[in-house]
Amino acid sequence: MRREETPHHSMDLLFVILLFAVFAGSVLVVLAAETAGYRNLLAKSAAGADAQTAESYVVQKVRQTGCAKVGTFDSASALLLPQEVNGTSYVTVLYSDGTSLRELFCETSSITSFSRGAGEEVCGCSSASFTRVSDGGLILAALASGEGEVSFLLSGGAQQ
Repeated sequence: MRREETPHHSMDLLFVILLFAVFAGSVLVVLAAETAGYRNLLAKSAAGADAQTAESYVVQKVRQTGCAKVGTFDSASALLLPQEVNGTSYVTVLYSDGTSLRELFCETSSITSFSRGAGEEVCGCSSASFTRVSDGGLILAALASGEGEVSFLLSGGAQQ
């Protein structure tokens, strides 16, 4: 028995290769377009991440101390978190120096001897604004970093 061979045409092979090349080219174009979109998404996400990190930090600090007051520190808007340790009054000051959110822990009586650069850097934050909005202790906080900005209310406890 002889097997009959079907003739192979070079056009069939050429068509398959051409079809594969068109498919591969389409995949590359879509991947290139989506990569640019993904990079933009990551950049925006990173810009807002610092502001969200600063928000979480401020909220946690207020929860730890239970009391917050609005004030100024070296002519910058600041959140003052008073506390007493072994009979001595201390204050934690949260403020922005224009590039980062900073925290300074010191005795209440010596707060005026420090400048904006004295605190520990917490995270990136280009501006921080704290405003008392009610006598009940509500504080409006606005934090900005890069393209991201967050505003939120804090319960600062009873104001004295």
